[in-house]
Amino acid sequence: MKLSVCLIVKNEQAVLARCLACAQKFADEIVVADTGSADETAAIARAFTPHVFSFAWRDDFSAARNYAFSCAHGDYLMWLDADDVIEDGEAEKIVALKARLASADTFMLRYRSGGLFYYRERIVRNCENAVWQGRVHEAIVPFGRISYEDITITHCKENTGMGTRNLDIYRKMQAEGAPFSARDEFYFARELFYHAAYGEAAARFEEFLARPDGWAENKISASEHLADCYLALGEKKRAKRTLLNGLLFAPPRAELLCKLGGLAAEEGDWRRAVFYYRACLLCERDETSGGFFTPDCYGFLPYIGLCVCYSRLGDEKKAEEYNALAGKCKPDDPAYLYNVRYFRSLHAGKKE
Repeated sequence: MKLSVCLIVKNEQAVLARCLACAQKFADEIVVADTGSADETAAIARAFTPHVFSFAWRDDFSAARNYAFSCAHGDYLMWLDADDVIEDGEAEKIVALKARLASADTFMLRYRSGGLFYYRERIVRNCENAVWQGRVHEAIVPFGRISYEDITITHCKENTGMGTRNLDIYRKMQAEGAPFSARDEFYFARELFYHAAYGEAAARFEEFLARPDGWAENKISASEHLADCYLALGEKKRAKRTLLNGLLFAPPRAELLCKLGGLAAEEGDWRRAVFYYRACLLCERDETSGGFFTPDCYGFLPYIGLCVCYSRLGDEKKAEEYNALAGKCKPDDPAYLYNVRYFRSLHAGKKE
């Protein structure tokens, strides 16, 4: 079975070679569709593969990705972004996976982006079902036999500035009167949120949450973002109500509970904060659900929160125990180390 790795690129000269060097370790074919670069992107791509094509950009990521797929000849197709990185150990896992590609049609691989982890449809059989959908935040609907793999792709975004490209496409869809799927509605609201248009974002999130066809995982994420909108707008009660409502869409998620704990702690309601932080530790993290997970919310952050809460409640022994648990999660974190010094000073004072 041959594996084709496909990318769409534009002005990626700073990161493309790094990505393609990773892809070379396992790809039988690399396909690059350039959507109008004005730098050395195309020349860099040609140093790695002869399969470099031009595609006229038309504000539609799916159209570009589908074109890249159409140029590939492999039995299976894998997509990457130019700023993705695959560590050596993960590349070796993909090499091993190639020996059993025929066992499934869609392979879900873990995606790490900043502090988030989630699964994406990363490798698919080259067939009529391998079609990208959505002008922005495009996706392939997983099809056939689906396999979740312990393989991680890391998104190493170099330019952290928030451009308006995605938001502009949604605005264009709005102007055209184009229908918005539930997924479009969610991601449009999220783009508005990222651009600090909190009032408009809140309205779009509310519309999405009211839709019967919205995916539960997106509704959980929407609840978290909507709460942040209300906090930015100074509406703390609505933020808390939104987070509590978000717990209704699926088994309770630590991301929402952690935020509730933080809000209770801000108000000095330490016992309520303890309740929420301890509830975080009961949550199970099912990464195969497709949701966005923040691992720190399932260990480190509630441990640190409980440390602070119990210290405020006068139980320094329990506070120190929770800080020690936080240290097991992140031994070099400044918050944990600060608390270590604090407890040492307490012990030293008692000896005196």
